[in-house]
Amino acid sequence: MMKFGTAYIGSHRRGVLEAELGDIGKQGFDEVILTCQENDFIHFPGKITETPKVAHDLGLRVLVNLWGYACAFGGGRISRLLSDEPEVMAMNRDGSPYTVTWPGLRMHVGCTNQPRIYERAREFASTAINAGADGFFWDEPTKIDCYCDACKRIFSERWNGDLLQASEADRLAFRRWSVSHWVGEMSRWVKKQKDGLETSTCVMPSDRDAWEEVAREKGLDSLGTDTYWLLEKRPIEWIEEPCRSLVETARRHGKISHLWLQCWRVPRGSESELVEASRELASAAPDRIYVWAYEGQVGTSETCDDCAKAWHCALEGLRAAGMKPRRK
Repeated sequence: MMKFGTAYIGSHRRGVLEAELGDIGKQGFDEVILTCQENDFIHFPGKITETPKVAHDLGLRVLVNLWGYACAFGGGRISRLLSDEPEVMAMNRDGSPYTVTWPGLRMHVGCTNQPRIYERAREFASTAINAGADGFFWDEPTKIDCYCDACKRIFSERWNGDLLQASEADRLAFRRWSVSHWVGEMSRWVKKQKDGLETSTCVMPSDRDAWEEVAREKGLDSLGTDTYWLLEKRPIEWIEEPCRSLVETARRHGKISHLWLQCWRVPRGSESELVEASRELASAAPDRIYVWAYEGQVGTSETCDDCAKAWHCALEGLRAAGMKPRRK
């Protein structure tokens, strides 16, 4: 039976959590993917400690997303770690910091092959586990063309060569390995902390060449992708092939499959496409469909032009896919 979830930006205030999570439950969702930035763990801990309590009382599961962690993963990119320890930054060939751009932003990113990236992530994850989280969602790990000391050392050890002199094929293989290694290492660590914790990841269509390697990671429970057609300025029909391919890949490796519906940065006038897109996702027969994000990510820099209409259309599409509102 297909299940449904929504990304949820959340709040550190219990009253807000009770109202919004109550609404999420009544709409028929089974779980929330709680977006937790580094700043939440440091300055707004109520978001992490209170959400599982409220959600569980409402019958909702909670997967914690280290959102934008180290500026190396999708969304919410702001990092205390990069400020405190700039040596964990990804590096270009010439030794300058690697940068990425996002509308209105240009930023450095952390390299997931750096040991401190893992250490801090485990510290944050431990807090979430102690708070009662049901698992973790590793959001959009992606290939980064990094030449930091950690990358050069690992490449030398595993490929017996110099990363700076390596062939394009070997460098690409190393980048794919780096994605799967992050997912695998974090997932295996989580599994050792407490029985029953779920591990999940979303690997973008642009990184689909890493799907097979990620799917082979034994500590991973769920594999998904996010065909955000509006963000990519593509027709809805584009969704079909990668979604079916992802579901097939997940099943071949015994993983739960999940697909994401775009409900962020939806341009005005395009809201009705969410209904059709939901049907496309459901036709691929995934185990779960998630939507990013609750109420069209209202109040954030990634909001929809008309959040109310976008969210209404997202709910309409998900109900057509099988999500049923709950009675009080």
